[in-house]
Order: sequence, then structure tokens, then C-alpha cells
Amino acid sequence: MIIKKIKNNTLTDKTYNGQVIAPGEYYQLSVEEFHVFMADMQLLADIDAGDIIVNDGNSDLSADEGRRRIVTRLPVVETSETSTFSTTSTTPVLLPGFSKVVPAGTYYMAWSGSIKMYEKQQMGMVALFKGGVKMDSTARHGHDISGHTHLARLVVHTHCICEMDGTEACEIRVWSNTASGMDVFESSWEIIQIG
Repeated sequence: MIIKKIKNNTLTDKTYNGQVIAPGEYYQLSVEEFHVFMADMQLLADIDAGDIIVNDGNSDLSADEGRRRIVTRLPVVETSETSTFSTTSTTPVLLPGFSKVVPAGTYYMAWSGSIKMYEKQQMGMVALFKGGVKMDSTARHGHDISGHTHLARLVVHTHCICEMDGTEACEIRVWSNTASGMDVFESSWEIIQIG
């Protein structure tokens, strides 16, 4: 796991992204905070000045190494698909282009896309799968409750953190509660290695 900790090396509180860090205290950044802290110009200036010390989970780093650790992006696998995928399946089917085997490690995965349904009260579903098995709590749905299906363009998002063993495929699968059909379009997928 990639660890990014910052230590307040001053005698007064320091605040970054709303997080107050007391003098001498370490604060470990969550994966979700990496992108926010890497763009914080005051934090970067404080690292350069020695007011903040970056730690990699084992030891404190020099200012240059610390700055590099804070601004280094994590490895990302990214897929974007603008074409439309249509299906009438009532069981999960692979969204074309959204299957990837990644090296062993811990990953943050996120998918966003739009779903259009063709029947009143229809529900379009999307979920993340690992090795052919749906990952817990990743199923999301777009549900047309208005009855105006010809106008319905529903944006759906799902994400998770999971361990991959290097042999399993991570996939996006879609399905509907009726066989009347649905379209999935404007899909994007990020897979970020965090450990």
C-alpha cells in the first residue's frame, strides 16, 4: 500500500484541505485525498521550507523526496468509450472494452456512464465484477420513475477498493430488469493502484 503521511514540524497548527494538524503530529492521507493534497501549493511550499515533513510509512523523507512523494500520481489504467452499447439482457453481460487483468495489488476502481431505458419503470443496472463474480455493494441502477423514457438519460457511478491477484479480470457488466432493451454510453473507467 502506498502511504503518504505529513508531519507538522512547527510550533503552531497547520491546516490543509480542512484538516488541522497539531504541532509534532503526523497525519496520514487517505487515498481519496491524494489528488487534493498534491495540488495544495501551500503544502508544497511548507514542505520546501521544512515546516512539513513527509513520511513514507517507514521513515521521514528529505524535502525533495517528500515533495516528490506528495505530487507523484498513482499508476492508473483508464478506459473511455463514447460509442453506445445496446443490450436486452436481464442478466449481467460484459460492457465491451471494460475487462482488464491488472498486476497483483490493491486498487481503487471507479466507473461512470449514462444509461437510457425504453420502458416505463425500467431499471438499468451496472456493477463491477472480479474474476466473474459481482463485487459486494457495487451494483448501481438508473431507474426511470418519470415515465418519460424517451427523455431519460441517467448518469450512473460505482466504485470500490479491492485486492487483485494478478490473474483475475476486473470487469464492468450491465443488465436490465426487463428485456425491452437499454443503451449504455459515455462510459469512463479508472483503475488506480493504491498498494
